[in-house]
Amino acid sequence: MEIAISALAVVATGVWLLFKPAYDSFVAFLGALATFAGLIIRRKRRTSSRMNQTVGDNSIAIQSGGNLTIGNVTKEDKHGR
Repeated sequence: MEIAISALAVVATGVWLLFKPAYDSFVAFLGALATFAGLIIRRKRRTSSRMNQTVGDNSIAIQSGGNLTIGNVTKEDKHGR
């Protein structure tokens, strides 16, 4: 949705620049174009950042998309007994 709105802004400011070329219409067009390009780049990076790992036969793998802490947690420590 935001890409469609940004594309509409590029078209609108492009028409403004075409019919009334001036500094303000040029800056508005560049801003809209930069926003559109940034949204496209962000979308491509978001879809292409998939995690992948290979684990040996006698191994255990843990894959996390964020912070992960592995420590010596026993049942006694976990429940406070």
